[in-house]
Formats: sequence, C-alpha cells, structure tokens
Amino acid sequence: MPAQRIGGASVNIAIYDVLGFDSPHQPAFVGHVAIAAQALSLSQSTPISIRVTHMVPPLLANAPYTLGQCHGAVGLEEVMMRRIATFVRQIRSEYEAEEARRRAAGTWNPATRDRFRADQYTIRPHVRWPDGTRPYHQFSCAGFVAETYGEADIVLVETREAELPPCYLATLKIAYSHLSTHLDDIAFLAEKGLDGEGPWRILLPGYIMNSLGRSRDDILATPYQAVAGDEFFPSKPPIHKQDRGNV
Repeated sequence: MPAQRIGGASVNIAIYDVLGFDSPHQPAFVGHVAIAAQALSLSQSTPISIRVTHMVPPLLANAPYTLGQCHGAVGLEEVMMRRIATFVRQIRSEYEAEEARRRAAGTWNPATRDRFRADQYTIRPHVRWPDGTRPYHQFSCAGFVAETYGEADIVLVETREAELPPCYLATLKIAYSHLSTHLDDIAFLAEKGLDGEGPWRILLPGYIMNSLGRSRDDILATPYQAVAGDEFFPSKPPIHKQDRGNV
C-alpha cells in the first residue's frame, strides 16, 4: 500500500517500514523519519509508542518513540530485510567501537560524549562516509533511511544535489525545529555542510515519505524525483517565496 497519513483507518506497520513525524511548527510538514523496529497493527490513531531505529542524533536502535503521523511501506522481501538488518548492525558497531576507543584513551566524559553524539549528524550531504580521520558514518535522519534502504537495493529518492529542490532557511528551521536555535549560527551551519548564504539542496524527510507514495513497482524501478512542496506529505505547493528574506 502506498504511503499514508496515520489516522482513522487501520494501519499495519511491518518491521523496517518507514514512519514520518510532523514538525511541531507546521501541520503535515514532515520533520523527521525513522525505520520501524517492530511490527504493529493499529485500528485507530490513538497515540502509542513504537520501537524505531533512527538518527536523532545519536543513532538510536530499537528505541521507544511516540508513533508518527505517516507510514510508508515497500513490501520488503526477506533478502531485503536481511540486508537492512546487517547495515544497521554495521553502523551501530562503528559508533560503539569509536566510543570504546575514546573510553580506552581516557578522553570520554560528558562533554566529549555529547560532542561525539552530535557529530554523528550531518545535514548536507545526507551521508558522509568514514574516512581517515573519522571512522564512522554521519547521517541526517532522511539520509539514514535512504542509505539503509539503499543497502537493500531500493533507491527511494534521487539524492544528487543538482536534482534536489532548493531549501531556504525558513524551510530549514521547520525541518530541523530541534536545531532552530543553532540555525542562525554560521559556524554550526558550516559544520553541518550548510556553507554560504543558501539556499541549499538537502534531502528532506518529506521527500522520503513522498517517494513511498507510489506503487511498489514504481518504487523499485525508479528513484523519486523530489520537487518543491515535497517537504509536506502529501506534497503541497511551496510554503515560502523563493527569496532569502523569508525567515
């Protein structure tokens, strides 16, 4: 079944399905996405907790979280589920190994712990691969979902920057409401890949949900091409004029 908003009708969530969570500042604007870590059947929209794996930061696996407002499914085959499970274990092991290394070196304390957890997160690009100085991945929440599904050979969204819609600061503050106090900090923006004055081309959570609003055959055959307005699910016309002054 194509992606849907949760509420009213019954919903059957399978393990590794995608859940979307609305921004608290804009109805139907998807501010976060996660992967279900358990199966759950719902007959109504009463708030309920579900276990998910998601990049907050830090990466939390099989963690309780309030049920979101959107649900999307591909209909995963067993081999796809195995690949997803393997990738999640790999990413978790990277972070666990780095924490163990820092503890052994005597550099682990509340401040360095918080810094390490924050460093697991990037905004642009949606994923940064391990390198010689950082032996672990960095993801956005949407990037984690996209790359996890990519390991199962499911390319949900066209993620090349040139193919993504421009994202302005006002939209960014809705998408990353939990970081809104930092988004006027030039140093923070640069650290998360948002150099210059913007707009930036970013993989937003709504693009993931809209990519799942298609038939299974379409999802497996062609990456979704995001357009302005896909910050919402279902997609809506752009909410801001395309000028930098709208903040």
